[in-house]
Amino acid sequence: MQVSSLRKINSIFLLGFASIASLYYAATFFIPLTVAIFLAMLLAPMTNKLELKGIGKVWAPAISTLVVFILVSALTYLFVVQMQGFIKDLPGLQGSVDAISEKARTFLSKQTSISQQQQQQYLDKYYARITINIENKLTAFVGMLLNTTIYFVIVLVYTYLLLLKRHKYKEFVLMLFPSKDKEKVEDITEKTTNVAFQYLWGRLKVMLIIGTMHYLAFRAFDLKHVIVLTIFVSIVAVIPYIGSIVSSSIPFLLYILNEHNLLLILSFGAVLILIQLIESYLVEPIIIGSEMHLSALTILLCIMAGDLIWGIAGMLLFIPMVAIVKILFDHVENLNPFAFLLGDTRSPVKAITFNSIVAFFKKRKK
Repeated sequence: MQVSSLRKINSIFLLGFASIASLYYAATFFIPLTVAIFLAMLLAPMTNKLELKGIGKVWAPAISTLVVFILVSALTYLFVVQMQGFIKDLPGLQGSVDAISEKARTFLSKQTSISQQQQQQYLDKYYARITINIENKLTAFVGMLLNTTIYFVIVLVYTYLLLLKRHKYKEFVLMLFPSKDKEKVEDITEKTTNVAFQYLWGRLKVMLIIGTMHYLAFRAFDLKHVIVLTIFVSIVAVIPYIGSIVSSSIPFLLYILNEHNLLLILSFGAVLILIQLIESYLVEPIIIGSEMHLSALTILLCIMAGDLIWGIAGMLLFIPMVAIVKILFDHVENLNPFAFLLGDTRSPVKAITFNSIVAFFKKRKK
């Protein structure tokens, strides 16, 4: 009996390692396909509504995919246009950096025996190395932009084809199992789709709210390049826990370079911290809720593992992927312990929707 249990455990771990190796070495194939699958799940309700309104089964997925293309293209264009103004102001930022550096060197020379000339020699020694490193990073960034553009086109094609044949793929899944398990399989499929939709749609709403709060804060403190910084903050903040910290650090550093009033700097930092607290303890729990049913440790591990295997894409996609795996574990008796390990034992927080708000006010009136 013990030998049989050990074999099952070994088989599970072997399957897990094989899956991770496949995801890592075939990342260029799996990343656009996975993004397209989740995007198709997000666009499926819209496509269904278009078909109900009489739009053909070929044109409804095309319109849904076209909407994504237009939105992403418009956002990218706006970001590039605003980025040009930011690049023009870089020489002014360089002057602020030089002034702060000069003050730091003066302070260091007074507090220690290291003269400013020695400090300058030390900086010059590593300046060339830093410059080469920056050039390499910029080259890699340009290459990443080109790859992202190609991936984006591939994702749109995948998304259209998945939406076009979505009913066929569902029937295929049902055909893999006996007819007696059809109801159970349909339940799993529905829960899987709901989890993916809830997570992605919730993330989009969080992006909008976080972007709005940062935009108002940037305007209130008269920060330059508000549009660029707002788009940057909104996109990076999608990554749970880590994203909000990283996204707020860049605007704060830019504000330090342009502002010399310590009280305003501290006030701006306090506002950014307040926004992070609102996001972590109010916005995300209310909008997304506990639909993932994953513990905080599992989410952090998903982020770290996703970064190691797929990079930024993995940090975003591994959370709903693991949530789907947990649903499968919940419905397989032998794998229930793994579902318990991944899950959150706390009582779930229901996500707030338009219908729930209407229902709340109806109860108040009664």
